[in-house]
Amino acid sequence: MLVQEAVSFTKEDQRILDSLMPGQEGWHTPSDLECLPTCPYSSRCDGHGPAKKVCSDDWRRAPLDEFSSKVFVHVLENFDFYNQGDLPHLTVQSDQVAALHFKFLKAWESLVAPEYAEGSLQMTKHRRRERANGVSKLLKSERFFQTKKLECEACGVDFYALYGTQGFRVIECHHQIPLAHANHKGKTNVEDLALLCANCHRLAHTSESLHLTEALRQYVQGRQVNNGRLSAALEPR
Repeated sequence: MLVQEAVSFTKEDQRILDSLMPGQEGWHTPSDLECLPTCPYSSRCDGHGPAKKVCSDDWRRAPLDEFSSKVFVHVLENFDFYNQGDLPHLTVQSDQVAALHFKFLKAWESLVAPEYAEGSLQMTKHRRRERANGVSKLLKSERFFQTKKLECEACGVDFYALYGTQGFRVIECHHQIPLAHANHKGKTNVEDLALLCANCHRLAHTSESLHLTEALRQYVQGRQVNNGRLSAALEPR
């Protein structure tokens, strides 16, 4: 299926992509930008945009598959880099960009939907719990475009404020019902997950009583208050 058939675009969506997609004629002038090496196709496109028309003026007629959808998501998540200045009223946090980004996330999610029950065991060289990565990516993007933050739900640190778009890599998704738990139903919904920093995520798995986000938040914030009181008591008078 082609991109124009798989995704419902507004006129503004099309105008954004017509301006934004790298590799098309004239994209490298006048700023002479190069594509980010983190693009999923960077190793195979030789600076001209990946094959099958994804990065070109003819992006509408590119087949929508897992690789091409990753490119669209990548470009939109790095909108402020790829914007060549002809969309000065927009940033990565703009509602129009957020809506378009979400459309490609949903398209990608439908392409990579697992055929297994999440949490099931699959034989490889080792046994491992299967995870549906699309759900965690969806949560991060939804939360960011709703709040303009990537906050740990326990300690409150905003990793977008600290690291910009790299915050998407730093913040982690926590299963409030662990995949190995008897109560896990084999499928994870967005509402089953929470965004946590690595420290709070590790803490959540130290005790079953801390699996649920509200209990973890109360514990972390309680410790913060107690530590603040202790520090104040130890300060010289």
